[in-house]
Amino acid sequence: MIYTLHMLADDRPLAGDESDEARFDSLVAIPEGKAPWALIFPPLWLAWHKLWWELAIYILISVLILTLLATPMQWAAILLSGLPGVFLLLEGHQLRRRHLDAAGFQHVAIVEATSEELALRRGLASLTNTPVRPAAAFPKTKRSHQDDDNLSFGMFQEQQS
Repeated sequence: MIYTLHMLADDRPLAGDESDEARFDSLVAIPEGKAPWALIFPPLWLAWHKLWWELAIYILISVLILTLLATPMQWAAILLSGLPGVFLLLEGHQLRRRHLDAAGFQHVAIVEATSEELALRRGLASLTNTPVRPAAAFPKTKRSHQDDDNLSFGMFQEQQS
């Protein structure tokens, strides 16, 4: 998946520490593509991402659509009821980008990664010119062929005498 990375602009004052570390703490990864949770739970998705004006507009549009149910144009309300959610599905992440842009963030990188955490790590590595360290892996242990005879399947292991 492709992620766009956004960070506070250099000319914007930070509360507290003004070092590069504080700026890198503001790094945000936003995925490209659709926002399925915005279709399933639009008000919660908007509130989670602190898109308050968009949430107010969504509630206003929803109330207007619900008022159509009390009129003879009920069929129009039924047809229009899914449009706000579909809009958020397709444009939700773009709304987040615009919100960050208005808050003083700038677009700093485009990263391909399998998760948001990996995208942030790769973006931070590219911004600081350091190599990406692999995630902590489980320690490898050597298995002997004797262990193959003691394999058990299911919840309970068989007791050997």
